[in-house]
Amino acid sequence: MKSRDWFKMTRSSWFLGIDLGTGSCKSVVIDEKASILGFGVGDYSGSDAHDRWQEQDPGELVQAAINSVRNALAGADVDPIQCAGISIGGGAAQPAGARQQRRALNRCHHLG
Repeated sequence: MKSRDWFKMTRSSWFLGIDLGTGSCKSVVIDEKASILGFGVGDYSGSDAHDRWQEQDPGELVQAAINSVRNALAGADVDPIQCAGISIGGGAAQPAGARQQRRALNRCHHLG
């Protein structure tokens, strides 16, 4: 077997996309033609640390990602071993400032 043979897509290959957004995690399972096979959502909250600051608990982000992936896979009816790729976007591993906050606004104006 050649070193790249393990990556050859099969007829039942599928892909998982995970997006950690501002208030929820969305996951989608697609096939090699980009047809949607399953979709899932996991919600999480943010906490207001200061005026116009918002932070998110990384534990909640992880749990939301797990929930959204499970929901997407449950609707997709796919063989886990046939996953050909995973894409993850967003999120953090510590209390993370949410994108809608304005904490750095003065700094940005200063940098001009």
